[in-house]
Amino acid sequence: MKVILTRSNSISSWLIRIRLSIARRRWERWSHALVVLEDGIIQSTFKAGGVRKGRLQDVLKHASVANVLTIDLRDEAAAASWLLAQVGKPYDWRACWGLAISSREWRDDYAWFCFELVAGAALAGGREVSTDASLITAHDLVDLAHG
Repeated sequence: MKVILTRSNSISSWLIRIRLSIARRRWERWSHALVVLEDGIIQSTFKAGGVRKGRLQDVLKHASVANVLTIDLRDEAAAASWLLAQVGKPYDWRACWGLAISSREWRDDYAWFCFELVAGAALAGGREVSTDASLITAHDLVDLAHG
């Protein structure tokens, strides 16, 4: 599964990185993640109001830096199907701004934070996501890609 991590110089990008860095006690370089499918992308973003399909070039024109990851899956089609089923779900503000308590379950599929949406797709594609954290960050996705 192809994943793109991005950040920009916008205030919201900085605030997300700072918030995630505080939550996980390590600096977060990335403020956004999306999955590239054959016919576009799937992402969860507060600007779009949640999980949406889109075009890669529309996202990248706002990014100051991007990094491509490949997360190996047993079943890419299952991951893509799962992602498409998430389209229309709201953005998870609790994850982003820390309004959740530590017992929050990141797999709760009512709403999605971008990094958690990617991790959920990896699970659906047969990849184990081993974390006891109540929040998924870009560091977790990088670990998935390298491990």
